[in-house]
Amino acid sequence: MKTYVDVHGYERTTSPGHPYVHRLIIAQSLKRPLRSDEEVHHINGRKSDNRLSNLKVLSHATHCRLHGVQHGSWFHGKRVKNPTEYHRLYSQEYYRIHRSKLILDMRK
Repeated sequence: MKTYVDVHGYERTTSPGHPYVHRLIIAQSLKRPLRSDEEVHHINGRKSDNRLSNLKVLSHATHCRLHGVQHGSWFHGKRVKNPTEYHRLYSQEYYRIHRSKLILDMRK
């Protein structure tokens, strides 16, 4: 499986959809796909450390709390009201950075 590191430091595969390697590792260990409300946390904080012993499945809300994404958080100098708003802004930023690549991938 070929992989690359994205602009946020996460290892991803070159497979269609470019899944995160850490999500694939956890899904394989659980013997089921991850639900959309499940997130994978790197225990030691190193995004490149995808050892199973360093990965933990958390709910979206728990993962946000763990990383301090809550009422009163900041995103690129903007005060963020809640975790949903933070992730909306993050998604917009990710799309802005990767727009041309995402459009090319959709055309394949």
